[in-house]
Amino acid sequence: MEEKHKKCLERNLYDICQDLDPSAIYASLIQGNVLTFCDTQVIDAEVTRSGRALKLVEILQRKGRHAFDVFINALKSNHRHLHDLLQDQDQSFEFDPPFLEAEKLERELKQFYLGRLGRINPVPWLHQYRFSAEGVYIEHTLVRSEALYSTQLARFGQEVRTNQLFTRHELSDDPKRILIEADPGMGKSMLCQMLALTWSRECSEDKCGSSSPCIHSFNLLFNLRAKNFSGCTSIEGVISECLLARDSGISQRTMNNILKRTNVLFVIDAYDEKCGENQLLMDLIEGLVQRNATVLIASRPAHLIQKLSFFDSIFVVCGFSKNNQMEYVEKLAKQMKMSDEQLSELRHKMKSEWRDLCENPLIITILCLLCTEVNTKLPRTRTGIYSAIHELITDKASQILQWNKEELQDLIFSPLSKLSFDTYNSKRVISKGDLESLPCSINDVLQTDYLSKESDLGLLNTEQNYSFSHRTFHEFLAAMHLQMMTNTERQEWLQDVNVARDETIITFLFGLLTGENLTSMASLVMGRLHYNSLQSFYAHSCKESHLQLKLLSELNDMPLELNDVISEHCPVCIHITRDCSPSCLKGALHILNICRMKSCCIELIFDLGATTDFIAIMKKSAECEGVKVQLLGCTSMKQLDECLAAMNTGQKASCVRNVWVISPQVDEQDVRQNVMSFGDRMHAMRLYGCHNVQFSLQFLKAAQKSLGLKVLSMDRCEMDDFCMKLMQQLLKNPFLEDINCVSTNNMAQLLPIIADLNRLHKLSISLDDMDEKEIRTFGNLLKKNTLQWLSLDRCSFSAELCNTLSQCFPEMPFLRSLLILNSYVGDQAEFGRSLSAARHLNLERLCLYNIELNQNNLEIICGVLPELTDIKLLFVNAVDLNHDQLPQTPTLAESSESPLLSTVGLNHTKVPWTNRRLLPMCVLLGHIGPPLNCNHLAAQLSSHATRLQELFGAIARCQKLEELSLAGMQIGDNLIDDVSKMLMSLKKLKCLDLRGNKLTNNALKQLSQRLHERPKMIQKLDITGNQGINEDTVSELQKCVTYVMRDEVEFAFLAKIGIRKSDVVPCFGLGCSM
Repeated sequence: MEEKHKKCLERNLYDICQDLDPSAIYASLIQGNVLTFCDTQVIDAEVTRSGRALKLVEILQRKGRHAFDVFINALKSNHRHLHDLLQDQDQSFEFDPPFLEAEKLERELKQFYLGRLGRINPVPWLHQYRFSAEGVYIEHTLVRSEALYSTQLARFGQEVRTNQLFTRHELSDDPKRILIEADPGMGKSMLCQMLALTWSRECSEDKCGSSSPCIHSFNLLFNLRAKNFSGCTSIEGVISECLLARDSGISQRTMNNILKRTNVLFVIDAYDEKCGENQLLMDLIEGLVQRNATVLIASRPAHLIQKLSFFDSIFVVCGFSKNNQMEYVEKLAKQMKMSDEQLSELRHKMKSEWRDLCENPLIITILCLLCTEVNTKLPRTRTGIYSAIHELITDKASQILQWNKEELQDLIFSPLSKLSFDTYNSKRVISKGDLESLPCSINDVLQTDYLSKESDLGLLNTEQNYSFSHRTFHEFLAAMHLQMMTNTERQEWLQDVNVARDETIITFLFGLLTGENLTSMASLVMGRLHYNSLQSFYAHSCKESHLQLKLLSELNDMPLELNDVISEHCPVCIHITRDCSPSCLKGALHILNICRMKSCCIELIFDLGATTDFIAIMKKSAECEGVKVQLLGCTSMKQLDECLAAMNTGQKASCVRNVWVISPQVDEQDVRQNVMSFGDRMHAMRLYGCHNVQFSLQFLKAAQKSLGLKVLSMDRCEMDDFCMKLMQQLLKNPFLEDINCVSTNNMAQLLPIIADLNRLHKLSISLDDMDEKEIRTFGNLLKKNTLQWLSLDRCSFSAELCNTLSQCFPEMPFLRSLLILNSYVGDQAEFGRSLSAARHLNLERLCLYNIELNQNNLEIICGVLPELTDIKLLFVNAVDLNHDQLPQTPTLAESSESPLLSTVGLNHTKVPWTNRRLLPMCVLLGHIGPPLNCNHLAAQLSSHATRLQELFGAIARCQKLEELSLAGMQIGDNLIDDVSKMLMSLKKLKCLDLRGNKLTNNALKQLSQRLHERPKMIQKLDITGNQGINEDTVSELQKCVTYVMRDEVEFAFLAKIGIRKSDVVPCFGLGCSM
């Protein structure tokens, strides 16, 4: 179809979608060879009539030149008004001046892109390598970032192709702001370049498929870089300066008119390289200008964390698959004329020691270069590869300039490295003046091929700037300057560095430094990461603890002097996730070796939904004394058996005797045909979140083999009568010390057997509808005074149960931890007496989560807290303090049927176990029960604030408190003074959790001012899920808190699908081993 006819359809799209019934004109369009029967099926798949009309228009635009005429003729009989409208406009269209200018601009842009972007130089310092962009391009896999980040939201995520970037999805019907994130060298710029090239060519089924809309649905595409916006005040000015020829004749006024009347796509690359203030770009992202345009931003991760809420779609560029790698190498080898021997060696190394690195296209390109240009032994680490490139550049420059290497180092590389460091810190471009200040000529610098004159798309730019061939070379040279600094200077720079955003430069430092310099840097960096181990810093990353692993993977061998540093800051837990790379495993192996030598305890969590090969690290774990292992989401018995066999689990020769199987997804028939291969020397066996009765049964049978079992946990697992009989047999094991039986089954029937265990010191249990005998047995169990930990989870607190607790608490001096979770309080008065009796306990930990307290019981707990003189950890999470003011809340079983929970698949019996920081509230305040009138609501809020003040006053008197969690307690700005006073009283407080509350940026600013007055810094503060926090406030908090957590990504996606931040509340988020 001709462009003018496409424009005509687009200009009248609203009327067409409002009035057209596509089925009424199918026959005419099929007869006119415009539509096929397959086309009609695609159209009819749309749910609404307007959607079908829109789909028809999209398909028509891809048809031949006669499609428009056939379409107009088909409208004559049933849609005469549309026929006349389109025919009249078609005849007058050629006289529309803005349209003519738009067509002229479109032609100019397409010619410009085809001429400028069709060729690439993948190795800028070797000019003989000049390829066709389309000849070497390999399409990447894109993944919706929420799918990688959260198992709660994984069902919304999907892998997508580049031609599906603009399609609607569950979170947006019309994505206008699109973010693409990827690590350095992953091909963000190439992807942007190919989008512009694809748009410049005719639409084809091969490249565009049947996606809706494809890139050709945009009338104009502007391919820009983020730095182009710096210093500009208008979008029209950016386009004119960077994309138009001087004699284009298109004024900014005409450009503004075109932008208003056409469907526009801005493709903006390298947001992470933006220089200085860039308000115009911020306005474009936020929709303050060009709101109706589509804007695609490409950036490294973590740079737009504050702007995520403005993006309708967020994608992550995944690394090359093995097939992608081989295809890309074949294309490069052909272009570079590699010999068969070189290609064979390259393929071998890509499958072995370079396996991790070769997910990155830039690294593959460099490796191809090294194979063709260098004959020495090829490196194995990222730093080694860039060092080899530096050597190659040095040799080439030495030959060209006739200088020896010392002269090159003194006159070019050292000054250039310092310039790289300075511009990296100040986030500015390298200007001509910068190069003129060096002790050599600009031409000499350019001979190194590290830098080149900027050949931006801009044709009106007069100021000459220079850029590195890739930003990673900029970072490598900056790291080389840091390497040459004194230890004191380098440590001073590291004090202010953002480890997440400066990951690349720190990675290079780990590979470049040696001896005492490496040890002191590692001590500082590892120490900072030690508190980050539970936190993700952007949607698709591994856990931050994996940055430790990736840094360690840069070391070919582990220096002995680093052993003490790493063991001191060793993460207590390593979670191998589905997006982990082999470098994570390499670093983990380093840590396991140190744990083995230093006898450190460590917990390994394996996400078995991943494709990563865990076998090597599993085998190594068998050598580590005291290692604990969690296996998440196994999908088959074969997979589980392979893991258990690799670790020799429960065997005499293995240290792996403590295993937790979490959320298995195994088919029932598969379970029936296999036996779990646990050995007979297990110490601890835990099963969590299993909804397959047969799996539960097989797990219990496997536990029977270990006569010395000390820990048995069946937590939230489906069990039938056979399972319960096996539980009764297993609980007769006199060596059991720790039992967890939280379930919907009648667990009270197990009490007579549990009561006979003389070594039991830890019990987690569900108690509901107990009879008199069971109550009496439970009382006898408590009076034995062996328990140090008691968790009452999903219990019904009847008068009889409360009375038993009241009588027994004064006789339990050894109980150190008391948890009351997810429970229904049937008798508030008797429950109050139980709370009052808790003052006789020597508690170090108290946790109240998702329960109800009336005014009297709140006063009781406020009186008891100061008397718990040994309390070190206090959790009060999602506790309803207004129970006596609200209508009766549904029971636990009723609340689990909440439609809000089912909206995102959240259920109190089906917690997303792969992210245990987030537990769903089983009672969602404000969603369950009849709505309150405004007067009642105002009174309730006032009363809630008063009650929180009372609670804060009591907590302030707990002088030994080290960890405090007040997540989901609806703390607002009006209470920040009370929170501050409480914190000033808690001299020993190390960790504070304020997630899921209602604090705003102003309140947190005020909090930071008060925290500055504390004589001792708080080590960790979590403010995730509060409102409108900006970076300046976080920076202020970081001055008085060692580590501030504010993981907004998950909450942003929950908010998009209709969940309030306060409705998903973290419970055990301070890293304690409850």
